[in-house]
Amino acid sequence: MLFGNLGNLRCGNSAAAPSRNVLDYLPMTANEKESKGKTRKAGSGGGAPPRNGGAASADDVPVLSKRLDPEALKDLGDAQYENGRFAEALALYEQAAVINPEKSLYWVNKAAANAGLGRFLEAAADCREADAGDRGVAQTRSLQSHLAKVNEARKRKDWHSVLKEAQFALSSGADSAPQVFALQAEALLKLERYEEAETALIDAPTFDRDACAKFYGSSGGAYLFMVRSLVDMASGRFDDAVNNSQRAAQLDPSNREAAAVAWRARVVSSARTKGNDLFKASKYGEACVAYGEGLGQDPQNPILLCNRAACRAKLRQWEKAIEDCSLALNVRPSYTKARLRRADCYAKLERWEESVQDYEWLGQELPGDEEVLRSLAEVHGQRKRRDEESERRNPFSDLVVVKTPDQLSDMTKSMGKSLNHLLNCLPITPIGSSVLVFNEWN
Repeated sequence: MLFGNLGNLRCGNSAAAPSRNVLDYLPMTANEKESKGKTRKAGSGGGAPPRNGGAASADDVPVLSKRLDPEALKDLGDAQYENGRFAEALALYEQAAVINPEKSLYWVNKAAANAGLGRFLEAAADCREADAGDRGVAQTRSLQSHLAKVNEARKRKDWHSVLKEAQFALSSGADSAPQVFALQAEALLKLERYEEAETALIDAPTFDRDACAKFYGSSGGAYLFMVRSLVDMASGRFDDAVNNSQRAAQLDPSNREAAAVAWRARVVSSARTKGNDLFKASKYGEACVAYGEGLGQDPQNPILLCNRAACRAKLRQWEKAIEDCSLALNVRPSYTKARLRRADCYAKLERWEESVQDYEWLGQELPGDEEVLRSLAEVHGQRKRRDEESERRNPFSDLVVVKTPDQLSDMTKSMGKSLNHLLNCLPITPIGSSVLVFNEWN
């Protein structure tokens, strides 16, 4: 890579064939400059002896033999710099930086050589490159530290720490590493934050099975597919869960964890299919049992819980249906089907406040949904009728009963003038020999 804008390249005759010798792209050495001056004084009209004709000199051999070793180039540059040959040193440092641009020392040396040549703008630019390299090294070390902590926390099954360190790793530059996304998603699943787990994998890079094995090895690739299978299962994509779990098991047949996930995915998917078929056949009790078999392997699966709630609602088991819907909503709060089903079960039990609360939430999430609006209006009406009926049945609901003189004295002290005014305005009704009833004064 040539940096013509640095002014350290020599251009030959444009009509001549381009040189392929690396030494022709280096600045002239002191010996060449001296030779060139002597030649000009002798009136030969020629420049420095061409380097591309014949064998290289003994002085050129170290550069030719070590030109691909950046450390060797740096050492040669240091020797030139110590002798005050800044142009020669600059060219060598420059080649070292081209080979390994991440090492800030090469850029620092370049800056020193440029400064020695009086090229202070170029020296400042080299210093900025060196600073960027140092930040990159620090960032890499920080990332390595977070990844090590993630793996240690996973071994301890400390999922809060796994999540925290995975998020730190992503913010430290691992935002293209699928393993870190998978670790984050797995931790969220273990913490029963299913929606966030699904979101965590949206931006993760995806690869087919062969690419995963090539880039991450059989164990690493299996882990990626295993986590995707778990997320698919939690989201109700049972066919995808089975396929991804099979890929994981195929990549790493000796991985017991991957094999367990593959078996679990097959059981849960089969239970869902069996339960759906029984539900369609109106065999609600048997369907309930089938969904329960799947929940035996995945107790928090929101899809199976909601489906079992539908069976229990058909069997008029309202309380159990509400329980299943609530469990589903604990892990997937935005699951509208579960919330709609729970709202209906609340209404069946005439628990109007809870039903109104669920329908109002649905109204915000599904604006304009006719079924939700109609149900909400109906539940509001039912609650209003209940309150009116309650008032008719209990005309004395605003009365306070005082059974002893001491209670009357305490109430008098606490209510002060309001109670005295009440006693003067309203008759106190004796009940038996020790009970007084009067209207409550606000």
